[in-house]
Amino acid sequence: MSKKLRAWMIAISGTVMTGTIYAAIVNCFSLFIIPICSENNFTRGAFNISLTLLYCAYMVGSVMSGKLFRKYDLKKLMVLSAILIPLLFLSLSITNSLLIFYIVFILIGFMMPYVSFASYSVLIHDWFEDSNEGTAVGIAFMGSGIGGMILNVLTAHWIDTYGYQSAIRFLSILLLVVAIPVTLFLVKPNHENYGVKKDGSSSALFIPGTGRLMLIAFLIGFGITIMSQTMPPHLCDKGYSTMYAASMNSIFMLGLCFAKLIMGRMYDKLKSVKTIIISCAIGIVGALSYLFAAYQILHPTMIIGAAMATALGSVSYPVLARYLCKAEIFASASGNASAFNFLGSALAPFFMNVLYDYSGSYSFGYVVSIVMLTIVPIIVAKTKRANT
Repeated sequence: MSKKLRAWMIAISGTVMTGTIYAAIVNCFSLFIIPICSENNFTRGAFNISLTLLYCAYMVGSVMSGKLFRKYDLKKLMVLSAILIPLLFLSLSITNSLLIFYIVFILIGFMMPYVSFASYSVLIHDWFEDSNEGTAVGIAFMGSGIGGMILNVLTAHWIDTYGYQSAIRFLSILLLVVAIPVTLFLVKPNHENYGVKKDGSSSALFIPGTGRLMLIAFLIGFGITIMSQTMPPHLCDKGYSTMYAASMNSIFMLGLCFAKLIMGRMYDKLKSVKTIIISCAIGIVGALSYLFAAYQILHPTMIIGAAMATALGSVSYPVLARYLCKAEIFASASGNASAFNFLGSALAPFFMNVLYDYSGSYSFGYVVSIVMLTIVPIIVAKTKRANT
């Protein structure tokens, strides 16, 4: 197999992995909120701490990824995670303990970077040249949109027909059947250019340029999660049916798929600053549409805006890490960017559901999202490209 073909196979394997493990556990999470809370007498705020803990654990796993990718074989880490994550997720179908939900989501979150964005950021960086990296990242990461689109409809049907426990079992079996063969047969690290240089810093936290990268990642993570994780319950609160809300969430996932691919091409053609400005502007329009979600005519702009904003939360970090940081610290910088993105993503669900418990509405959160998506392009525009 030629090196070029192998490189694109890596990108396609990323599509499959983010379209199964990440999509099933993160993108379909909102569909489980109402049935799990209703059946087990959890409050929304208490149950959504599960997602917050997953994001926090993902943050820790991402911070550690730069060191682990140098110390251990990346493929072995991916295979191990591809086996354990579905089994852990399966355990949620046989418990009604909130504490068990918390523990399982912590463990899943810690391992998820090694089968999703953190690992594929390093793989693609090592296999692709600068001119094609954005496109490859878009292809690899658009799987969460494709998988989310398909799995949202399937999961909603399984929950309505068989209950949430069976839906979790079906998803777990699907993850085992798909993720293990992909990691065994399609993933191959480029050992000629693997990870970061030996003489690179062990941590990107104190290296010039990464502070702004992590701030950008946090703002994007918080701002986009406000929109992406509240679409179904927000539409239900506005009087629309559960199936309609799930269908809109599925269309959002389809839009996210195309948004990631489009954004990857934009990064290759327009470069970082213009792409960030355009994407954030579209995201702001989407957040404004959430505020008026009672008007069905605005749902297309709500979906488009949320899709473009959410694409920022994955496609941007490998490209921005290359733009803002020196090449020798790419793996650490990218891992820390993912960590701070998930820190923002971890705080957003807790913030939104506590806000809902007190006010009965998510509206103020969308104003916060607008503010954060306004700050991001200002920071990027004022930052110079790092010397590589």
